[in-house]
Amino acid sequence: MAKLKPKSKARDDSGTRRQILRAAVKRFAHAGYAAASVQQIVDDAKVSKPALYYYFQDKAGLFRALVHEAHDERYRLLQAAAARRKDIRGQLEEILAVLFAYVHENRELMRLAFATMFAAPGELPEDLCHRDKWRSRPANWTSVSTARS
Repeated sequence: MAKLKPKSKARDDSGTRRQILRAAVKRFAHAGYAAASVQQIVDDAKVSKPALYYYFQDKAGLFRALVHEAHDERYRLLQAAAARRKDIRGQLEEILAVLFAYVHENRELMRLAFATMFAAPGELPEDLCHRDKWRSRPANWTSVSTARS
């Protein structure tokens, strides 16, 4: 997963943090944000609640980290794919190949991403602004192709 800017680098590189993220993505993907509890997530991750709160402020912070890290990783992969080819057709082929591979390898994350994108009001943390972040990124992809053209 892509990395957020944590309070310290040691926090970000923690195996415990990754363990919590893996358990949370499964729980959120299968039960949804509202139905998933912190207790279920820590039980699945085999960690304590204080361990979860050490890395994430609360359940909403954990969910935001999952959504943002998944988005950032997809974006990084798509930009790298576009950079491998000079022509627009080749870039699109690379982007689609990478995107399909990512979807196939990260089914739970994709389920979570789609649920997040199409969630009804009140189903997600109120301050999750993933749509604004998503909308701003595709414009940057064209800079790869126009810079090479």
